[in-house]
Amino acid sequence: MLTKEDIKNAKKICFDLLSNYYHGFTIRHTLEMISLLDRILPEINNKSINLRKDVLVFSIFLHDIGRVKDEKNHAKISFEITQNKFKHLINEQDISIIKDCITNHSSGSLPISPEAKLLQDLDKLSMLQPTIVLEYIFHISKEINILKLPDNIIKYVDKNMINFNFPEVFNFYNTHNQDFIKKLKETLQKIKINMSCC
Repeated sequence: MLTKEDIKNAKKICFDLLSNYYHGFTIRHTLEMISLLDRILPEINNKSINLRKDVLVFSIFLHDIGRVKDEKNHAKISFEITQNKFKHLINEQDISIIKDCITNHSSGSLPISPEAKLLQDLDKLSMLQPTIVLEYIFHISKEINILKLPDNIIKYVDKNMINFNFPEVFNFYNTHNQDFIKKLKETLQKIKINMSCC
């Protein structure tokens, strides 16, 4: 069992490493995941599954810290940093689940433990929250050619809205995010058509 001190230290590492990374966007994404966990986990655990909130919160705080070193391999690096900082404090069973959570959180990865599957879902769901999507659009619009913007955003949305592991997460998406994402994609398609006409 992870202690409150372990989780407090994980949060501190997250904030220390990511506060200035990508204008604080990754920190806001991480905090959104924590908020979503608090909303969705009770519903999942009410169905005779008992996912470990301590492991999930700990892993969420640390899942993206490797981005400061290498964006492409950030999941692997995030776990290496975690293992280095906590190797003497966490038992082997917990570290195995934490490794699964952190290294397999990205779309396309294949998590094994239920905790890792939920963390992957929360990672994708967070990236579909309206405030996160709009902030992503704001930042990416400064970095890429305006003509590529609609395709880039559609690709970002499509990557995150597929293959949720838990029906509770899929239901949450349908209830809270689906209309926003649908309208956003329709608007982007219209922008693409208008841009190609000019």
